[in-house]
Amino acid sequence: MSELYSEIIKSKTSLQIPVFFDGRPMHSKYNPVQEGMTFAGQVKEYSGFIVVLGIGGGYHIKSISERFPEAHILAIENSADDLNFLKNIQCIQDLQKNKKITFAACEEKSEISRLLTSLYIPAFHGNLSICVHRAWAEHLPEKTKLLTKYIQQILSEISADYSVQAHFGKIWQHNIMQNLYFFSEYSKKHSDCFQITQNFPTEKTAAVIAAGPSLDSSIEELKLNRKNYYIISTDTALNSLLRNRIIPDAVISIDGQNVSHTHFMFTKKELELNFFAKTLFIFDLCSNPDSIRQILNNGSKILFTRNSHPLSAIAGNFLKIQSGSGTVTIAACDFARKAGFSKIKTFAADFSYFSGKAYAKGTYLEQNFNGNSYRLNSGEQQYDTLMFRTPLILKDIRKKIYTTEVLESYRKTFEQWQSDSSNKAACICEISNPKAFSFGDFFKKLISTQNNANGNFSALLPYIAFLRKDKSFQNKDFSELLKLAQSTLLQYNSWL
Repeated sequence: MSELYSEIIKSKTSLQIPVFFDGRPMHSKYNPVQEGMTFAGQVKEYSGFIVVLGIGGGYHIKSISERFPEAHILAIENSADDLNFLKNIQCIQDLQKNKKITFAACEEKSEISRLLTSLYIPAFHGNLSICVHRAWAEHLPEKTKLLTKYIQQILSEISADYSVQAHFGKIWQHNIMQNLYFFSEYSKKHSDCFQITQNFPTEKTAAVIAAGPSLDSSIEELKLNRKNYYIISTDTALNSLLRNRIIPDAVISIDGQNVSHTHFMFTKKELELNFFAKTLFIFDLCSNPDSIRQILNNGSKILFTRNSHPLSAIAGNFLKIQSGSGTVTIAACDFARKAGFSKIKTFAADFSYFSGKAYAKGTYLEQNFNGNSYRLNSGEQQYDTLMFRTPLILKDIRKKIYTTEVLESYRKTFEQWQSDSSNKAACICEISNPKAFSFGDFFKKLISTQNNANGNFSALLPYIAFLRKDKSFQNKDFSELLKLAQSTLLQYNSWL
């Protein structure tokens, strides 16, 4: 029997109460409102998003909405049939008019996932609380456990993405603004650096080069079959290719951290290859500006792309590239697919350590570690520190292959990109920079939007996530954090 309720009766206070099939009412037959207030009183303070398992007559939900008027409530019921049955109750009908309350049935895990990921915005809502109606849970013990597990899994994924926003929110905002300024100002004098051809040799195989340890053994294949590949190098693998005198056709970088500019600090021998005129450099708008400045100074072609960051989304018609959880290998593959390549082959996308190595030879780590090594802190010890900074997971004892939770998450994200049907067919998109871009016009539009009471504030959400990382800001109202985030935009006025 899928239905949970058998009938609706009235309490001593003439309020409608649903009754379970075993004859027990879901709410107090004497005072369901008071009971609902007691339930709401148990919800944690500063809850901005509340998931309620068990809708029933809705009196507990009404009390929660009265105690937390600014919070969003996602109320989940056993099935669509039960939810439709409960809509005959006046309290439920009244609650449906509240735009901050969403009713849902729990028949599909995918639907719960869709609702949570679309409705719950950590930077906006802050803390999330899960509340279970005891009588409802007693009648659905297995479903309650399963639902709670589902929700916690989804929240774990949201939390992982949010923690990245909290860490990089400030860096991303600065980098996007700085790179848009570069594009606006630099293109006035050197427009040829941003004129990108769309004639990619799509009859070739796009070889995406990561910097895993296996690159050392596969480098010979790239040399022997160079003419058959359109080589797209990740920024980490660039120096490894150059030391083997392999000039990539394209290089892609998405990292906003300052350390990423070391990928573009070349030796004299590497500069002698004169690869700047032959290689297309692809930079996400969130990328480190020092990296871009170094490439611009060498006169290379640069293509700016964007990810899902809301600030870059409103900047202009830049090519959107997927990068999963921020994996440059996925970004390189996605660029290849959007450029029209039907055949993509990855090299050194290992997502693991093996034979005691973290990366291929020639990466920036090798230069940094060996350059700073001494008797008591050798390069090998520095590599070991890198690999053992988090617990290792043994994958293959014979080949001595180890991984970590972070590397496993990158691998799973990469496999998700591969399995997505929309990524399996070549798709020739507009591969070019916007024809014209004025930083001044963009900045004025951005400020105007933020100063508008009805403006779209999504562009500042990653920065607000960064602010919430500070304990003194965690329980602040969103309006206070928004004002603080808006004030940071004014510093860019000096660039005009």
